[in-house]
Amino acid sequence: VLLSDKGYANKCIAEILNMIAWKYVSHVGNPKLMNNVMSEIEVVVPTNMIEQESISKLLSKIDNLITLHQRKYEKQL
Repeated sequence: VLLSDKGYANKCIAEILNMIAWKYVSHVGNPKLMNNVMSEIEVVVPTNMIEQESISKLLSKIDNLITLHQRKYEKQL
């Protein structure tokens, strides 16, 4: 769960982390991102809330398009 008291758009941060976190995931047993590793990951996030919201909306639209195309592809199989 992402919590922010610093004025960051949690959706924006979550999307950025989703793009980079897979490189740091431990694949021993159940894949997981350990707290000590997570605390060392540096993430560049725009400080402007409007920019963060714009990024969040854009990435959500892309996710939705990918899902739509995956469903179309699966129907063709």
